[in-house]
Amino acid sequence: HRTKLIESLENNNLCDLGTINKSDNIKYHTNSLFTIITPTSPVVNQTYMSEINALFTNVDIWQLLVMGKPFIIIGCQQTIKYLNSLGYFTFYDLINEKYDSYLDIDVRIKLICSELTRIKDNDNTHILNNTKKFAKLNKEKFLNRSHMPMFLNLFDKIRYG
Repeated sequence: HRTKLIESLENNNLCDLGTINKSDNIKYHTNSLFTIITPTSPVVNQTYMSEINALFTNVDIWQLLVMGKPFIIIGCQQTIKYLNSLGYFTFYDLINEKYDSYLDIDVRIKLICSELTRIKDNDNTHILNNTKKFAKLNKEKFLNRSHMPMFLNLFDKIRYG
C-alpha cells in the first residue's frame, strides 16, 4: 500500500508539502499537521480471502492516538470505525474519513489524495483548535483504561476459536 500511496502523492503534487517522510523520526510527527500510517493489511487478491475482514492495529496507531496527533490510516478497512467503537475520537472534522469504508486500495488512496488537496487549499486553524480537546480526551482514555479485559477476550477467542 505504501508504494501506491507514495506514487499517488507524487502524481497529485503532495509530496513536497511534508506528507511523506522517509526518515520517519518523531520530530516529523510532532511538527506536521497529521500523519499517514500504513500498517500491514490483507491484500484483496491474496489466496486467503477470509483475511480481508481481519482488523489489524499496530503500535503506531496507539502512539499517535496518545500523542493527540491527527492521522490517516491506510490499513485494514474500518479501522477508524473500530477506534470510534472503543470510544476514541478520530479527526473527522479535519479529515473526511469516508476512505476508511472502502476495501479497494486504489479508491482509498484516491479519496485520501483528494482530502489532502482540500486540506492543503484551506485554512484549518479553527478545526485544529477543536481537535486539541479531543486529543486530550483520547490520551486520558487510553492511559486510564485497563486493557487487560481486551487481551483476555482475545486470548479466549484464540484458544477456543
